[in-house]
Amino acid sequence: MKNVKILIVEPDKKPYIKTINNINYDLYGLVYYPYKKMKLSENLYLIYSKDATLKKELKRNRTINNVEIYSTFIILGHDKNEISSLTVEQIEKINNIL
Repeated sequence: MKNVKILIVEPDKKPYIKTINNINYDLYGLVYYPYKKMKLSENLYLIYSKDATLKKELKRNRTINNVEIYSTFIILGHDKNEISSLTVEQIEKINNIL
């Protein structure tokens, strides 16, 4: 897999960009398994822990699309059924929303 830029959003921190090359391996270290995917727009997805919405002992992160998300989540691009790097425009748009 090629290197892709994703946005990582941790509780009480500013979102930051990270370059990864293996989404399955790197995602495991960032987001609690099992994962859930939320479509934000046509080519933009948010990946968060399915269980993190239930575990109130974890630090609350954000509420997005009426879903309370606890712990770390990531936002990534998705184009032609493949994970893609976030564009500068997408990153700016996300930072304005968050």
